[in-house]
Amino acid sequence: MKKNGLCELPGKTIKSVIVSEGNLSNPPSPLIQVYLIFTEGTSFEFYGESILAAGSVENKDEDAILDYVKHREASTTHIK
Repeated sequence: MKKNGLCELPGKTIKSVIVSEGNLSNPPSPLIQVYLIFTEGTSFEFYGESILAAGSVENKDEDAILDYVKHREASTTHIK
């Protein structure tokens, strides 16, 4: 994990999500940016050449996700 900003996310409430795709006017800017906008007036950005999202919100809690990634033997960071 490159940055510790993810540690600031638990407990925040998302107000909206903004997605920006294809910043061709300012290379080498990231092609896809996802901004989480929080209710207290702050935001957090994910960016990269490719960001894939699940099809919808899933009915899986924290334990179910941890079990899922454990079975995939994926490198995992769990932030509370």
